Amino acid sequence: MSNELSMELFEYYDLYYLYYSFRSLNSLIDNILYHCEVFIDFDQVKPIDFVDFIRDILPKFNAKNIRSLHASNQYQIGVFAYDKSLLYLIHIRSISLNNIQLNIVEYMFSRIHFSRLERMLLDNCVNPYKKRWSCFKHLLDSNQYPFLRTYKDSCSMVEEATPVLLIEYAKF
Repeated sequence: MSNELSMELFEYYDLYYLYYSFRSLNSLIDNILYHCEVFIDFDQVKPIDFVDFIRDILPKFNAKNIRSLHASNQYQIGVFAYDKSLLYLIHIRSISLNNIQLNIVEYMFSRIHFSRLERMLLDNCVNPYKKRWSCFKHLLDSNQYPFLRTYKDSCSMVEEATPVLLIEYAKF
């Protein structure tokens, strides 16, 4: 099987299953594995393996090839937000967070700048401390997210592809 075909196939697996399914088959597969585009679904990572995953496995992959993150376990994303491994998401294009506390989301955005972020989805994110931080306001006020096309936040009722984002990128 060609390298290109292998890379295409690997893109359908999340990073956790990709690593545990194909690592150490041979050196060619390992090389392809660490350089293909991947997505991370923390919901697939077993809780007992989570710390090992972010400490040992995530650093082996090319950070520029990590495309998206999905998480709905607030304890895992809390650990990840405060860990140095968060820096591996600097080139990420899509973030989808469900049932995560907004103070954790705020901390993630204060630690690193997601320079290539195209899509941000927040669903049922809670604000336990009633802070007045708004992810939507941060993304628009900072003017540092030129690739952002989609923002959806079920808590603030901001719907997909807001008019502000559409107007900013409309071609006349």
